[in-house]
Amino acid sequence: MESLIPAWLHDGWPQFGASYIAAWALGAALPLAGIPVVAREQALLGVGLVQVGACGVALALAWAWPFPAAWAFLAIGAATLLAQRPPPRERPEAVAAWMILAGSAFTVLALARHPQGAEQMAQLQASSVLGATWTQAAVAIGLAVATLCAVAVAGRRLLLAAWEPATARTQGTAPTLLTISAAMGLALLLAASLKVTGALFTTALLVLPVLISRRLLHRLAPLPWLAVLLAEGAITAGFALSWSWDLPPAQVAVAILGLMLAASWAWPPSWRA
Repeated sequence: MESLIPAWLHDGWPQFGASYIAAWALGAALPLAGIPVVAREQALLGVGLVQVGACGVALALAWAWPFPAAWAFLAIGAATLLAQRPPPRERPEAVAAWMILAGSAFTVLALARHPQGAEQMAQLQASSVLGATWTQAAVAIGLAVATLCAVAVAGRRLLLAAWEPATARTQGTAPTLLTISAAMGLALLLAASLKVTGALFTTALLVLPVLISRRLLHRLAPLPWLAVLLAEGAITAGFALSWSWDLPPAQVAVAILGLMLAASWAWPPSWRA
């Protein structure tokens, strides 16, 4: 029976089991949460939100605030609301660029005189899905279940509010209320994922599976589930290849998703690409 189980899973489970579970759980949640971001043609915003969250963590480390993930949540939540209501005569992509550049600068400045905090931030930015605790895995599972339940209950309305707000209004859905609820859920998910897996992995799972799915599909309904399948496949392949080749699994998974997106450009564009 053991011969049917891959070596990376059988031999690695005692040490990395929590990391496997956490990564798979986030692979189910992050692509679903990234749909509203990609739907508004703001993939860059996903990068900006994660960077703002990292800045919140950096400020917490620099000033010895408790619960850095909570400050990341507050920072991401405020940034999400700002992106939804940008300043007058300002384009959303400009706000996203500001988040990335200002967030990066303030992160470095906050930790310039805190070598230990700077080392932790370097690890956060580089991303590592290994080293998660079982408590973090349980939190990731809880967030995944909550996200899947939200999609199951209000998935169609969420998709319409994201991609077709005018149609959503005609059907009695309030896009603003759904958008604010989704924004707070997104902030909580990104803050937790930053703590567990780091910035690169979080950003990639948020936007790349949805970008690939949007390119391939001609119907809106199956897009969330294809995005999740692509994310889970890349994560699993990342664990397997990193075990065989002694490479960091997060970066392998992100590279796989990047190659998949590049390959999808050769596919005839869908109605939403």
